Amino acid sequence: MGLTVQQIQQRLARFEFEPLFVEDLGWQRMPVQAEGPALWQAHRGGAVIRVLGPDRWADGSFQSLCQLGLRGEEPGRDWLLIGLSADATRSLWCWSGETTESPIWHRRVVIRGQGDRAWAQRLMGLHYEGWAGTLPLARLLNRQVSPLTAAGYEGFQASWQTLSESLTAFPQAQDRRHYGLVLLSRLMAAAVLQKRGYLGGDEWYLHNHFGQSAALHIQHNTGADDDPPHPHSLYCLC
Repeated sequence: MGLTVQQIQQRLARFEFEPLFVEDLGWQRMPVQAEGPALWQAHRGGAVIRVLGPDRWADGSFQSLCQLGLRGEEPGRDWLLIGLSADATRSLWCWSGETTESPIWHRRVVIRGQGDRAWAQRLMGLHYEGWAGTLPLARLLNRQVSPLTAAGYEGFQASWQTLSESLTAFPQAQDRRHYGLVLLSRLMAAAVLQKRGYLGGDEWYLHNHFGQSAALHIQHNTGADDDPPHPHSLYCLC
C-alpha cells in the first residue's frame, strides 16, 4: 500500500474527499439520483459514504444532515455522511455507531486548510487492502483512549505558550501563563462539549464565536499590527 498519512492529510486540507475515497482508499462510486440529496457517494462492502452540498444541507445542523442524508433509505447500511458548509470551508462528518434503526451517531468537524493528522490516521484504516468493508465504521473511526505522547505534550505546551504570550494585558509573565492555562483548559472542555452536541446542538459553536471575536477585535483595533489575539492556539480546537 503506497498511500501515506501525509497524502490523506493533503486531501483533507484541500477538501478532495471524492478522490480520497475513490482513488486513494479504493471505494467504488455509486450512482446518485438527480433530485436526491447527494453530490456523490461511494461504497465499500456494506459501508456507504454520502456527501451533501450546502444547497441540500442549508441549515448546517447535525439533525438535518442525518435526515436528508438517509431520506428514503432502508436501515442496515453502515453510513458515513459528510455535509459541506455554504462557504466550503468546513465539513461535518457523521457515522453511526450501531447499524440499527436508531443508531448512535458520532461526529467530527474537518476544516479546509487543516490536515488533521489524527483523523487522517483513522481514515487510513478504510483502505481497501486492509479493510473489506465488513467491520463497522465505528470500530475504525471512533477515538481510542491512548496514553499521552511526546508529540501531544509538545503540542499542548506550544498552544499554552502562544496563548499566554498574547495576553499582554497582564504585565507579569507568571500571571499570563496562569490565565493562559485556565483559558486553554476551558476551551478544550468547550471543544469536547461541542463534539458531543451539548452546546445547543451547535456543531460550529467555537468556530462561530471565534470568528465573531476576531471580527469585533478588528472593528475596534484598526492599527496595522492589531491582529486578532491568539489565533494559532484556537484553530486547533475549531
